[in-house]
Amino acid sequence: MQSVTQPLVRAEAGRSYGLKALLVCLLSLAMAIPALFVFLILLDRQNSKDRATVELAQMVGANQQVTGPVLLAPFTRTELRTITESGTTRQVAQSIPGIAVIFADQGEADVDLKTEIRKRSLFEVPIYEATATFTASFALDRAPDVPRGSVIDWSQARIYVSVSGQQGVLTSPQVRVNGVDSPLEPFVLNENGDQGFNDGGIRGLSADIDLSGSRENGPSVVEVTTDLHFSGAEQLSFAAFARDTKLTVAGDWPHPGFTGEFLARERKITDQGFTASWDIPYAARGVPGSGDQQLLQRLNPSNVQINLTTPSDPYQSVARALKYALMFIGIVFLTYFLFETVTGKRAHPAQYLMVGLAQCVFYLLLLAFAEQIGFTNAFIVAAVPTVLLLGWYVAAVFDGVARGVIAVFTFGVLYSLIYVLMRLEDYALIVGALVAFVVIAVVMWVTRRLDWYGGRTNVIEGLQEAIGAKS
Repeated sequence: MQSVTQPLVRAEAGRSYGLKALLVCLLSLAMAIPALFVFLILLDRQNSKDRATVELAQMVGANQQVTGPVLLAPFTRTELRTITESGTTRQVAQSIPGIAVIFADQGEADVDLKTEIRKRSLFEVPIYEATATFTASFALDRAPDVPRGSVIDWSQARIYVSVSGQQGVLTSPQVRVNGVDSPLEPFVLNENGDQGFNDGGIRGLSADIDLSGSRENGPSVVEVTTDLHFSGAEQLSFAAFARDTKLTVAGDWPHPGFTGEFLARERKITDQGFTASWDIPYAARGVPGSGDQQLLQRLNPSNVQINLTTPSDPYQSVARALKYALMFIGIVFLTYFLFETVTGKRAHPAQYLMVGLAQCVFYLLLLAFAEQIGFTNAFIVAAVPTVLLLGWYVAAVFDGVARGVIAVFTFGVLYSLIYVLMRLEDYALIVGALVAFVVIAVVMWVTRRLDWYGGRTNVIEGLQEAIGAKS
């Protein structure tokens, strides 16, 4: 039985499996170069999409940032300044203008979103039309927090609202102040408190109101309501425009993302859309109830943010697949290496190179088709011919149809794991790590009797030894 226990095949001198394994590892690393070129193509396509998205978004108002009704009133304060002329020093009174900013005591916003997908070239962009109804109550019996000695001109007060992308305003808005309607018009507030159109300042919409009578003998509360109808793209943000702000948003987008400084108090997401509500108290807002025009800059327009996310973004999925490209190329190389150790038939390094390039072309096919038919369909279109090609190559290189069938099954499982990894997202790392561990364990078990220095001990030698021992 001595002949049974001897290795079935011996490698020729200088053709050790150890050196071949090292070469296969180097070839796996070399596949990073074509994979990098595919990644660069991906970045170029992603940039093209971003440009197309920006161009389309600018037409409809882009990422809208909205501020509800705020009360503005001009004031003047007098400062004494010392002036020296011809050796004589004197004090001169100088009038300095400013704008008092007064936030509502109570403010509510009810927003309805209607969404659709617009295409620009190959790329899809989620856009929306929003109808926002604002109500605000201003208490006039509370003295505004302005510099001491300031005189407020209540006859020149304004109600101010802001929509960052004014080109997205779809109808001429009106504001109702204590039952009286007034049109909202474009408005710019400069840093020094002057009002005028220039390249700087705070832009928005405003309506003139005369509150001088209300301050003297009128109602102590000013009730304001306004409706804004505007469009935008991908993202919508709201500022906490009152001391205590309540916001409710309902939309038909099935994949909303809620970010910003405040979490939604309640939210419900279904396949038909979503509803969400926020309740932001004065203590949490972090901005005083009144002050000068700098308060408008401190009011963060992204306190509440709704994103129209697209979970099936093909570029993100392809990019995630490319991150694991070297690992899966290495696994395929190891599979070919195991066929070598089992069959005793050598594969040339050039053949490994062909296998690696075929896998890199898979990622290129995946990217090209994902733009057209979505990631899932593109994965099927790219993976099926790649798996069949790799299986046929095994059958051709190692002279066995059965081996080719085994390879098709093995590579089919492998590419299925790639797809699962792309869809898991949050658990992709742990699944990828487990796959790598299992593959290494299988390789170690199959090659546990391998003569790495110069030859091969067949993987079934242990079984033959057992049979010989019994006989």
